[in-house]
Amino acid sequence: MRRAALALGLALLVIAAAIWGVPYLTRERDYLATTPQPDPLFTVATIPLYPGQRACMDRAVVDQYSELARLRVGTYGRRAEPLEFSLSGAGYHAAYRVPATYADSQPFEVAVRPPAGPLETTICLRNVGERRIALYASDDRTNSRSRVLVDGRKVLADFDIVFSERRPVSIADRLSVGLQRASAFRFFGVSPVTLWPLLILFVVGVPLAVLLTYVRSLEDDVMPEQPPQPRS
Repeated sequence: MRRAALALGLALLVIAAAIWGVPYLTRERDYLATTPQPDPLFTVATIPLYPGQRACMDRAVVDQYSELARLRVGTYGRRAEPLEFSLSGAGYHAAYRVPATYADSQPFEVAVRPPAGPLETTICLRNVGERRIALYASDDRTNSRSRVLVDGRKVLADFDIVFSERRPVSIADRLSVGLQRASAFRFFGVSPVTLWPLLILFVVGVPLAVLLTYVRSLEDDVMPEQPPQPRS
């Protein structure tokens, strides 16, 4: 019984990996590159920007895959206002004019030229229109380590902004990149080299351990003992 159960379990694991696992890893999807400030969990805040005002967020890390900036701007029910969007870091600067074509309180994207590699930058948004706008922001536990200044004055909330790649990619294509990010800011000795075996152990070892535990709980095939035959 144990051998049959083990063979059946292994076959089911292989079939599941072929039907669900491989397509999940190879399916292309929107892939977040960096997240300087995610959306809030509980309370939505806003940062008003009057004409000519600039909001800047420091210590925002972007990388070579940060090709689209995604953010939300409120227009108080009026038409959109043009913006200036810029990123600056060590040896890197990019500035863009955002036309007044975005929708009120709806996410929109700004195509940017990413740096050559991971870089700590300052992200700025300036209202170059004629009416006030509001940057959607977070002021709860999701707040990042960044500091936001509006015309040099510190505000409590951090405006929400994430970066993604321009084209959809698969998890398999960015698996090594994900492990590099997972090893960042960890204690000494944690690196992609050490995370690869842990990933393999989790993906392969855990299902096998569950299967083996179940198989070992089964009884071996035992021939039933024949009762003694009565003597004639």
